[in-house]
Amino acid sequence: MATRTAPLPPIVDGFSLNLQMPNCNRWVPFTAHQMEVLRRSSLYRFHVFVAPEDLSVAIGPYDTFAVQLRIPAGSWIWAISPQSAVNSPSAPTSGSLLYRITDQGSGELLASNFISPGWWAHQAQLLLPEPRLVTEPGIVDVEIANGPYNTGQTMYAQLALWAAIPIQPMRVQYTECPAPSGGK
Repeated sequence: MATRTAPLPPIVDGFSLNLQMPNCNRWVPFTAHQMEVLRRSSLYRFHVFVAPEDLSVAIGPYDTFAVQLRIPAGSWIWAISPQSAVNSPSAPTSGSLLYRITDQGSGELLASNFISPGWWAHQAQLLLPEPRLVTEPGIVDVEIANGPYNTGQTMYAQLALWAAIPIQPMRVQYTECPAPSGGK
């Protein structure tokens, strides 16, 4: 008698927003496959962290914007998305912005140095070759630099970090109800 295996549940996690990715030699399906175990796990949920919170923070020529994001330890960062504008938050451009993301707990960089968006600046996501673990204390440093190829323009930038964060168990506290008084 042939054994039957239960079908795997569909993946609904925001990871490239595609439930039916073909298995071919393309970057997106390959990197999505690297995350399959995490994506099918019920112990993680999808979350996007952004720095800065909105696109109104100006970064002057040859200047750097730095911020610390609190991302729960044990989370996995699996993609990044840059967004930028020149001279006004409503004038999108890839500009000359560089991004560096560092896990404070391990001191490891998400990439070996600053990341230049280049050709993927207008894509929804840059999927990482493999997910990166966020370690204790759960603080990630994000730096956005305006240069070195700057033409003297003020830039507005935002970086989104796509992550799978661990689901925290709920702590339920029960209290005893007083016994009913006087009744039959």
